[in-house]
Amino acid sequence: MYPILGTVDSLSTDQQYSLKTKARVLLKSAFSFKLPGVQYDPTDSSTFSLTIDKIPQGFEKMVNNSLFIIENKKSLTAQDLDRITFSIKFQPLKPIKLQVQILIKRSTGGNWRFNVLSLL
Repeated sequence: MYPILGTVDSLSTDQQYSLKTKARVLLKSAFSFKLPGVQYDPTDSSTFSLTIDKIPQGFEKMVNNSLFIIENKKSLTAQDLDRITFSIKFQPLKPIKLQVQILIKRSTGGNWRFNVLSLL
């Protein structure tokens, strides 16, 4: 008998997030992401991580050098219930406009994708 392992992958279309700043100007912003299907459980020790995904080909180096993720909370709290908050630091060296995805992963399984970030 072989166990079947699966990971839930949710694509959120609720809200568009965008980062807008001039070239070489630092922007720090906090984003709160609603995670459908997740509820606060005080006995749950799972953590969350955020990564940038679906970077268009040829822009990987530029995005990796200008967009930084600062994880505020790695787990849910009683105040947030089904939201996780992350801070993002963005300082492009030259003007760019593109879309990427934010991927939030739960340590115990589950992915949430947000078609977001129009970087200007």
